[in-house]
Amino acid sequence: MAKVTATEVLKRIEHKFGLGVLAFDESSYKGTQKRALFACLVNPAHGSWEALANNVLRGQGCPQCGRERVLAAVMARSGVTSLELQSDLSQLGYLADLDPERTYYGKEIISVICSSHGPFTTRLSYIRQGKGCPRCALEKTRARAQEKSAKARERFETEIIGTHGPKIIDLSRTSYLNSKIKVEVGCLREPAHGFWLVLPSNLKKGRGCPKCAAAQRSKIRVKGNATKFKESVIKRHGSGVVDLSHATYTSGNAIIMVGCLRNPAHGWWNTTPTYLLSGRGCPKCARGKRADFQNQRRLKAALILQHKVNEIFGLMAIDTSVGTYLSALEPMKVRCLIDETHGSWMVRPGNLLSGFGCPRCGTARIAQKLASAAKNKFVSRVTEAHGVGVIEVDEAIQIAKKRRPTRPTSSRSTHYL
Repeated sequence: MAKVTATEVLKRIEHKFGLGVLAFDESSYKGTQKRALFACLVNPAHGSWEALANNVLRGQGCPQCGRERVLAAVMARSGVTSLELQSDLSQLGYLADLDPERTYYGKEIISVICSSHGPFTTRLSYIRQGKGCPRCALEKTRARAQEKSAKARERFETEIIGTHGPKIIDLSRTSYLNSKIKVEVGCLREPAHGFWLVLPSNLKKGRGCPKCAAAQRSKIRVKGNATKFKESVIKRHGSGVVDLSHATYTSGNAIIMVGCLRNPAHGWWNTTPTYLLSGRGCPKCARGKRADFQNQRRLKAALILQHKVNEIFGLMAIDTSVGTYLSALEPMKVRCLIDETHGSWMVRPGNLLSGFGCPRCGTARIAQKLASAAKNKFVSRVTEAHGVGVIEVDEAIQIAKKRRPTRPTSSRSTHYL
């Protein structure tokens, strides 16, 4: 455990008892468990005494003052005459209208007159202990606090001037209380920076105006990076790509004007060094590259579509080159190669890959299947009715066709391209 210094002991005594109560001889201090010399400042007649510093820090003050307080308490319990009480009041500078034939006791409340603040009421025991006018006590307490605050502020200002210099920090608005409560300080080096709140402890460590610090960091950063900026751009984009003739580098996020050397017609645009070094070049060149990429992608997708259509329907069945492929859900124009009279139609590539081919070819196949099924059914019925080899099937079909009534044609038609 670190040894407590004499300065720390003095601060603790002032915090425990207050200013102007005990005096401490720092030269006699050898440790908290060793005896040191103390003196009473409340009543110099009490003199000095030796005591363990640890005991004093626990609250054991002047022994003579302690005995007087005990004696006053005993006397207050036993009672005092009016003459004795008047003598005590005179020593404190107070007056009281007392009955000369009465005996007063400690808990009895009496009326006392203060020469500065007028009458007040108090207990007799408080008078015997030396406690007088409450307003006088409050003024003394405030005076001690102001004195303590003034000394603390003076020490604080001395430390700040020693750390930062005499004309750096503006302390005109500073109201110092302790090192853990923020104070308002200003910048004297650059008054436009204004005032800011800061912890006194940080100010003592050397932390000054934040705007001055930011400006200094920016200068250092610009000085170090401006020389490397053009080299980094050439390394990232290549030589003869970006025109930096109008670019003035200040920081990574500051807007600069650059031009396109690959295609001067693209002109100039605004960007930041950070974006430029991340690979973002001319926006018009980028749009052209994206368009070329999309066209190549669509061409590749169209070739893959034709290949899959050939696998599903066979070679020379459907031609997809007459349309433009956009996506699997966007309808495109295709053409039937099986029968040139079927022409072309609009279909989604996804439906085409699902097996939906030429609608006219599909209608013809359905009609052929229906005709074949009807013929087989007719043959089986003729065979059941007349037997095998009695009636020729083809002849019977021709007779049935002649006898079948004609049906009216439908007004509905299918649109083909």
